[in-house]
Amino acid sequence: MRTKTARVGASRTGNCHNLLTPSRVRREALAESVEKQWRDLLLHATIESDPQKVLWLTTELDLRKSQAEAVSKRGGSF
Repeated sequence: MRTKTARVGASRTGNCHNLLTPSRVRREALAESVEKQWRDLLLHATIESDPQKVLWLTTELDLRKSQAEAVSKRGGSF
């Protein structure tokens, strides 16, 4: 019986997997992570304002998707 009560007592103290950080600290860490992802995205992305170019890019994307689907339906063999 002693081992059972000792285990229960030990489980209540927590372990290394339970983070005991305040919500403010977690929020700040999440905000930093989102900010870093945003900066990384801006390195590779542009905001296109020309409607003709947006239409061309959309058409090109749809064409590539349909080509990829056709290749996957064939089983990838040429």
